[in-house]
Amino acid sequence: MISTESKFELLPWLAEAPEEASELLSSARLGEDGFIDKMRRLSQIRLSGNQASRASRRLAKYYEKYGFPEGMPCAKIGIVSNSTMSLAAELIPLAALRHGTAVSTFLIEYDRASVACLSGDADMEAYDPDFMLMAFDFRALPIVKSPGGSNDYEKSAHEIVTYLHMLRNGVQTNYGVPAIVQTLAAPPENLFGSFDIRAAGSWPSLIQNANNTLVEIAEKNSDLVLDVGGLVERLGSETWFNREQWFAHKLAFDLDLAPAYSEMLGRLIGAVRGCSRKCLVLDLDNTVWGGVIGDDGLDGIVLGQGSAAGEAFLDLQRYALDLRERGVILAVCSKNDEENARLPFRDHPDMLLREEHITVFRANWDDKAGNLKTIADTLNIGLDAMVFLDDNPAERAHVRAVLPMVAVPEAGDDPTLYSWLLASAGYFEAVSFSEDDKTRVLSYAADTQRAAAADSAVDANEYLNSLKMDINFLPFDKVGRPRIAQLINKTNQFNLTTRRYTESEVEGFERDRNTVTLQVRLRDRFGDSGMIGVVIAKPKPSNAGALEIDSWLMSCRVLGRRVEEAILNELLEEAARRDVSTIYGRYIPTAKNGMVAEHYKKLGFQHIVEEGSNATVWRLDIADHVAADLPFVVSRD
Repeated sequence: MISTESKFELLPWLAEAPEEASELLSSARLGEDGFIDKMRRLSQIRLSGNQASRASRRLAKYYEKYGFPEGMPCAKIGIVSNSTMSLAAELIPLAALRHGTAVSTFLIEYDRASVACLSGDADMEAYDPDFMLMAFDFRALPIVKSPGGSNDYEKSAHEIVTYLHMLRNGVQTNYGVPAIVQTLAAPPENLFGSFDIRAAGSWPSLIQNANNTLVEIAEKNSDLVLDVGGLVERLGSETWFNREQWFAHKLAFDLDLAPAYSEMLGRLIGAVRGCSRKCLVLDLDNTVWGGVIGDDGLDGIVLGQGSAAGEAFLDLQRYALDLRERGVILAVCSKNDEENARLPFRDHPDMLLREEHITVFRANWDDKAGNLKTIADTLNIGLDAMVFLDDNPAERAHVRAVLPMVAVPEAGDDPTLYSWLLASAGYFEAVSFSEDDKTRVLSYAADTQRAAAADSAVDANEYLNSLKMDINFLPFDKVGRPRIAQLINKTNQFNLTTRRYTESEVEGFERDRNTVTLQVRLRDRFGDSGMIGVVIAKPKPSNAGALEIDSWLMSCRVLGRRVEEAILNELLEEAARRDVSTIYGRYIPTAKNGMVAEHYKKLGFQHIVEEGSNATVWRLDIADHVAADLPFVVSRD
C-alpha cells in the first residue's frame, strides 16, 4: 500500500478530487454498467494514495474477470525487474486508463527477472504479453567503477553493452514482442564532486554510456524507450533514490514517486496505441495574455518583456508554437467579441502567436463546451484528441462535466506554470516523429480551404475534379514504417478490423513477399495530406487464388473523395499481378468503427455468412468487377 501523504502532488495538472470521490470509488462495482466510465473519471482527479491504489487494483480485477472493454485500445505488459516493482506496478492500470488505454500487467521480480529474459518463463509465456518492460536499474548491470582508469572503464562498458544485448535478445527469442527499455539514472553519491562528469569510470560516464547503448538497441529492434533517467533528472536523484527503502525492501525508487513512474509508463502505452492528443485549444483572456482585451484594450493587456506575468504569457505562446512545429494543432475557444479577440494576434507587437498559427478560431459568447464540439467537428477529430487550457476554474469544471473526454489541465491562476503544466502532463506524448507529423498542421489548415471549395461547387463531381488530386501508392518501406505503425495504432473509426501492430511487426509485413502492403498518400491543389491510408492483405489460407484483407484503415479527413475506390483499384491491379481471382474482406465491429460497417458492400463485395463470429465477411470476384473512373492522377514512386 502506498502512503497517503505525497501522492498526486506529483501530478498537479489533475483536477482536485471532489468531496464525493470516495463515494464514487465505493460505488464502482465490477459487474455494473458504467464501471469503466467511473474509473475513467477517477483517473482524471487527484486521488489520495490509498484511493489510487484501490481504484487501480479494482480496474485490474475487472480486466482479469471480464477482459478489456470492447473497442478500447489495450495492451498486456510483462514486467521483469531486479527490484520490488509490485507496489508501483499496481498503479499502472489506472495511469494507462488516464491516457485512454486498458492495460494489465504480469510481474517477475528479483533473481527470476534476468532468467526470465534469457531463458524464458512459462508463466510469462502463458500470459502472452504485448510488450515486455525491462525495468532494470543500474544495480542489475555488471558495472565496475574504475575512476580515472580508462582501460578498466572500457572493459566495464563493454560488459554492460554485452549484458544489455543479451537481455534484449532473450526477450525477442523467448517472447517475440517489443521491449520497453528504460534508461538508467546515476545514483547521487559522487567521488570527485564536479570532476565526476569528466572522470572515466565514474557513475555519470558509465550511466551515460549504458543509456546510449539502450537507445541504440531500442532503435535497432523498434522497441520503446521509457526515459526514467530523464524523469530522475527532473525530480532529483536525491529524491528518487531512497537508501532505506532499497536496503529494507529492495525498492529501486522512493515509493512515494510510484505515481510519477506509472504515469510515465501509462502515457507511453497510450501513445503507442494512438491515444495521444493532437489539438491544443487555448482560452485567451488571462491565459494567452494578462487582462481582458474587451475591457483593457490592446495597450492594457499584460504581455511581453518587463514583467514576470508578461514574460510568462510569452513563454506559453512560445511553447504552443513549439508544439505546432511538431504537428500539434492550435485552436482558440474564448468568450469574447471575435474582432476584439483577434486584435492582439494582428496588432500587438509582442504577440508571438498570430492568426495564421490558429487553425480554428472560435470567439463568441456561446457555451465553451459547444464551441469545443464545433472545433472538433471542423477539424474532423474526436473530442478525446483535444486539450483545453483555461485559467477560469468555473469554465474548466463545466467542460470536464459536459465533455469528460476532453483533457482539461488544472491550470490554476499562475501563468508562470502554464507551459510547464502542459509539458509535464504528457498529453502529446510521441513514440515517433515523421515528416507527416511536421506537416499535419498545414494539412488541417488546407482542409478548411477544401471545405470552402466544396461549398462553392455545383456538385460533388465538380468539387472533386477541381481538387486536382494526386494519389500515391507504395508498398511498406523503412521510411514510411513509423507513420504506418502510428496510423495502425491510432485509427479507430475508419478501420475495418482494428488490428494493432507494432513497428517491428510492420517491418515483418514489409519483408514478407507474400503479403500485399500499401501505404497511401494524397495531395491536391491545396496541399499535401501525407499518408492517409494503410492496407495489408495476405494469401487466404487453403485458397491459393485468393487474398484476404487483414487491415484497411484510412484517415477520416479524406472521406468523400473516393479514395476507397482508388485503393480497391490498386488492390485489383496487384491481385492481377499475382494471379489472384478473389479478394475477401472482413469487418469486425467495435464501439467506434460503425461508420465502415457497409464499406465492402458499397464497393461491390458480396456478403458471406460465417457462423460463430461477430464479424461480417465479404467476397469480391475480380472478373465481375468494373473499375470506376476516378478523379485522381495515380503515381507509384
